[in-house]
Amino acid sequence: MFKNLFQFYTLISCFVASLIILIASIFFLGAITNFLIPQYTFYSQYAHFESNESYLLFKKTQYNVEDKEIQEINKLSPSALFEKRSQEKAQFFVNKKGNAIETLIHSLEWIIVSALFFCIHWRLYKKSLRGF
Repeated sequence: MFKNLFQFYTLISCFVASLIILIASIFFLGAITNFLIPQYTFYSQYAHFESNESYLLFKKTQYNVEDKEIQEINKLSPSALFEKRSQEKAQFFVNKKGNAIETLIHSLEWIIVSALFFCIHWRLYKKSLRGF
C-alpha cells in the first residue's frame, strides 16, 4: 500500500488539510447565511425588537442592564420607545453582520492555507509514487 513512510506522511497531511477545508467551509457557509439573512438566522434575538412590549420584557430580563436604565426606558413615551428600539435593532444587525464578515474572512484564510497545504503534499505524494 505505502512504499515508504514519506507517502504515508503526505497522505495523512492531505487528509488533515481536507478536514480543515471541510470544517472551514461549514463556518464559511454559516457566515454567508448570517450576513445575507440575519433576521432569520437570529430570529429568537430579533423577536425582542418586534414590539415595545417584547422590547421592555427583554430589557427587564437582561442581566447586564442596570435598574436605572430600566426606569429610564419605562419613562419613555411610546414613540420615543419605538425610536430607541429601532436604533438598537439596527445596531444589533450591524453587529451581527460585522461578526459574519469577520467569520467569512477567518474561514477563507483557513481554506486558502489548507488548500495550499493540500496541493503541496498531494504533489509530493504523486512525486513519491514515481520514485522522485
